[in-house]
Amino acid sequence: MKNSPFLSIILFLFLGIMLYGANKYQPITIKLKNPINIARPDEVIVLPISSVKVVLGNFDENFLTIRDRGKILPYEIIKNDGGDNIIFQVSFHPFEMKKITLSWSKNKPNVKAGRTQAYLAVKKNYILKDGIYSGGNFESVNSVVVPKSHFQHDALYQMEGPAWESDKAAYRFYLDDRNRTDIFGKSTPKMVLDIVGKNDLLSGDESYEKPLWWGQDIFKVGNSLGIGSVAAYIKDKVETVSQTDSIKCSVVNNSVFSSVVSEHFGWVEGNDKVNVKTNYSIYPGSRLTEVNVKTDKPVENFCTGLAKHENTEFLKADNNGKWGYIGIWGKQTIINDNLGIALFYNTDERIKLTEDKLSQIVVLKPEGNSANYYFAECWEKEKNGIKTLNDFQNFLNNTIECLNNPVTLEIQ
Repeated sequence: MKNSPFLSIILFLFLGIMLYGANKYQPITIKLKNPINIARPDEVIVLPISSVKVVLGNFDENFLTIRDRGKILPYEIIKNDGGDNIIFQVSFHPFEMKKITLSWSKNKPNVKAGRTQAYLAVKKNYILKDGIYSGGNFESVNSVVVPKSHFQHDALYQMEGPAWESDKAAYRFYLDDRNRTDIFGKSTPKMVLDIVGKNDLLSGDESYEKPLWWGQDIFKVGNSLGIGSVAAYIKDKVETVSQTDSIKCSVVNNSVFSSVVSEHFGWVEGNDKVNVKTNYSIYPGSRLTEVNVKTDKPVENFCTGLAKHENTEFLKADNNGKWGYIGIWGKQTIINDNLGIALFYNTDERIKLTEDKLSQIVVLKPEGNSANYYFAECWEKEKNGIKTLNDFQNFLNNTIECLNNPVTLEIQ
């Protein structure tokens, strides 16, 4: 997972001479400050392990305990090429300052947030006839290699591919040549993806297209960019990651967040072939999916975007800081409900905003061979959902205000 401005923090080390001699089991204090007049529930904090080692030396992070006013917080150690990080979440009032304690014990606390899920299931015990996987049952798996014979609606994968959710929102993408991202509307904060489409054993028989106790499939994607699908913009035309040599997909569920990772090998992009790895991550309490895309070759005109539907309102903010957004609000669900969809992007990487008949498009020039952005949906039937255009605009503006003003951190 790449460090992004949404997850990153401004690191200030004010270390006294006495700290350098601290015992590695001596608790240390991390001071966190919300610099803006906006409440930030479930804010993601990224603490570089290298900064803690400045104080403690080579400590054993496997026995770390993190506390917020005595409450033990779930955390995860994430290994990165650029340095390992400790990931956890803290909630803030406007302008609030908090002191978080890091300590060590003989046993690692077994604490999990339990408010996200990534899920992937493949058909077992099936009858294969004319390429259709009939009958059988779906079994949860951590990873798959997609068969070359797989095609749309052959009933091989539950929900037609992987899906991920928080207690606020749910998404999926099609694990076939569409490779587009879609939305599940959730009316409950419970984790439900393991049961969605569990009994849809026949091709074209998707139960989630009708209202169920947990919600339903609410969005029409078609040949558009759906919500944040990965693509390139070549000769004024969107080219999605569709024609490839092979595909792998895996899901990750840890103590703090859940992710879906797709690897598309040999993507025919213009006159070249490119390998592209995409990581979709979601955190408790958030509607946002963070997308990290890495390619083995430069993709000059990388693009993503949002599906267009009639009688909706287009919103944008492109010059208010490092992060901007495009958003669409209106009755754009298959059941004519109000829905807001949004995409948040780095304005330093933005080449242009444009559109075609199907999508609002953001064309980006990624830094190096990687791109980082977010997308989000706001369905009016969610529990405590966003129901008006004004509330959706507030969500958009508050989100980029947080992106542009990270929580500050000081090790004491």
